[in-house]
Amino acid sequence: MEILVPGPLAEVAANNPEECQRVLERVQDVIVRSFGEDGARMGRPPKLTQSEIARRVEMCRQILGVLRRDLDWSLPRSLDHLGLLLRAEIDGAPIDPTTLTTSWGVPGSERLGVIDLEGPDLAEDPDA
Repeated sequence: MEILVPGPLAEVAANNPEECQRVLERVQDVIVRSFGEDGARMGRPPKLTQSEIARRVEMCRQILGVLRRDLDWSLPRSLDHLGLLLRAEIDGAPIDPTTLTTSWGVPGSERLGVIDLEGPDLAEDPDA
């Protein structure tokens, strides 16, 4: 299934064609997943309507705009958090993105590392 995403999302990617493609693909994926999470079946009205798709696209555009412009997040970081933030908006319980931490998988391990963005400078040697 394909959801067509309107041009205003291009501004989030600074009109870079490669980044625009990444944004469009991620927004489409996030929206499709959000309908799946809602238990809606694609193509079965009234749960899936053009107006609801447009509403979710607009929510994604607004979320990405805040992350990219206001918080100066990178595009990959913004796209990584888009699904969580859209789900929160749909559920009526928006999340303040400044409270989110950055996490990554540790190669060769199933453990997850988390960076405390407010913590001490990791470059400092406490024994020095």
